[in-house]
Amino acid sequence: MKNIFKKEHELGIGGVPIGTAFEDISEEKSQNILEKAWEEGIRYFDTSPWYGLTKSERRFGEFLKSKNRDEFLFSTKVGRIFEKVDSEDVPPTMWKNPLNFDFKHDYSADATKRSIEESLKRSGLDRIDIVYIHDLSEDQVGDRYDYDLQIAEKGAFKVLSDYRDQGIIKAWGMGVNKIKPVLDCMEKADPDVCLSATQYSILDHEEAVDRMRNQ
Repeated sequence: MKNIFKKEHELGIGGVPIGTAFEDISEEKSQNILEKAWEEGIRYFDTSPWYGLTKSERRFGEFLKSKNRDEFLFSTKVGRIFEKVDSEDVPPTMWKNPLNFDFKHDYSADATKRSIEESLKRSGLDRIDIVYIHDLSEDQVGDRYDYDLQIAEKGAFKVLSDYRDQGIIKAWGMGVNKIKPVLDCMEKADPDVCLSATQYSILDHEEAVDRMRNQ
């Protein structure tokens, strides 16, 4: 595929903190953070409906809706479906102040289409550039991994490839914390870009690269 990442996309901002992973940041502070990132030249914005149980995605959309859509890349994720619940029914999560939603993992075709539609509504944007299949890995789904991978192969993988070929999205791939799901996806489908969270850093960069080279 044509490389959609330009020089201005070499650095991006992720939506985990905006979703209140580390502290319960206010709406005003979240918008100030995103505005500062924009002022510093950041033009790649990555989030997920998982972050803050849809809060981060909404905050990104609120900020980006006033920007020229052709000036930035926006990515979000599929793999969980969210249902509105009362505040007392919100499940325990890592988020400091999530919105009132429950969720379940679902990598089927219908869930993938629904997730994208709901992300567009939440963000208020007219399109999503990159869609990552989120947390399809053993550290997240446990012993359901092989089953969920089979569902994704028939569902999310095919839907996202079709959406890319139609021009609805520009690219898709895996967004996971482990290398194995990325390699499994590459064997079964044709992803464009994969997000391997926490696997490559200044302090730890040998294992991830070596494992990819040895496949």
